[in-house]
Amino acid sequence: MIDPNAPKLGGVVEIDETYIGGKLKRSKNNDRGHRRWDNKEPVFGLRSRGGALRLIHMPKVIKQNLKEVIAAHLSPDAKLWSQTIAHYIAAIR
Repeated sequence: MIDPNAPKLGGVVEIDETYIGGKLKRSKNNDRGHRRWDNKEPVFGLRSRGGALRLIHMPKVIKQNLKEVIAAHLSPDAKLWSQTIAHYIAAIR
């Protein structure tokens, strides 16, 4: 559990998401219409280089959820780094 009094992450902060869960079961009738992450749970991670790591389970990785997490855990002077940075830029604007 994340300490609500923990200081916000600053400096260079790496951010990314992953999906954790089991394999998607396939059958003739459900091959289409299912995304590969339908049965997986999204986890968003923030790591201050050389410092703390925070992992946050999200119901859905959407702009509003990203915006809330970034505002709650990053200091205003933090510099974001990610391999998919464009995805997150929209969330902080």
